[in-house]
Amino acid sequence: MTRKLDDWLTGYLDYTDNSEAPLSYHVWTGISCIAGALQRKVWINWPLPIYPNQFIILVGPSGHARKNDAIQTGKAFLRGLNIPTIADDNTPESIIQQLAKECEGSYLYEGTARFHTSATAFAPELATFTGNKNSRFLVYLTDWYDSADKWERRTKHEGRDEITGLCFNLLGATAPDWLPYILTEEATGGGFTSRCIFIVENDKGKIIADPNLNKPSSALKERLTHDIEAIQMMIGEFTFDPEGYER
Repeated sequence: MTRKLDDWLTGYLDYTDNSEAPLSYHVWTGISCIAGALQRKVWINWPLPIYPNQFIILVGPSGHARKNDAIQTGKAFLRGLNIPTIADDNTPESIIQQLAKECEGSYLYEGTARFHTSATAFAPELATFTGNKNSRFLVYLTDWYDSADKWERRTKHEGRDEITGLCFNLLGATAPDWLPYILTEEATGGGFTSRCIFIVENDKGKIIADPNLNKPSSALKERLTHDIEAIQMMIGEFTFDPEGYER
């Protein structure tokens, strides 16, 4: 599938230029979209496989930094691909059931069928997604980030949940004053927070008096949609070229 843009992320930033959300929010939302589209079908060996999933959290004051604007723009591109997405208000148990029953896929690589369970969670209010100091769920998320070949959970009454080829991608947002209510002491440092990329802004990136005066290009949106579909079709191992090693 021939790409229409030289670089999807650059095109995405052009598309979101008429937005009050800070540039950094759009950059990392775009990165999350690419990670979500790639799923667990590409990797780099370092020496164990590293998959493209990210835990990206946009941090900024409520009502000022336009966190949700950035997330909703990116979310629309992934939803157009029919990629499994996780709603922002769920119990951990319902997410596990959704992963096990609705998110499994497969692809053919070097003549062998490979199975994966890939999904992206959008959490414009991280506190709604994780709950208040929900240590059990935070431990689950910490485990899921590492993309285990097989993740299992056994319960006394419900039996066993088994997820094959997990790849969990998270794009969330929160106000800074909510973080103490979300995180447990165990989740900081070497736990959940060490797996997150926090993108912090104190205010909106710019003021747009009337966004209807300069609407995003429909032609650019079509090219972005086409190319992220091409990105979704990529399969196999990635390697660094010589210039990459020099940098």
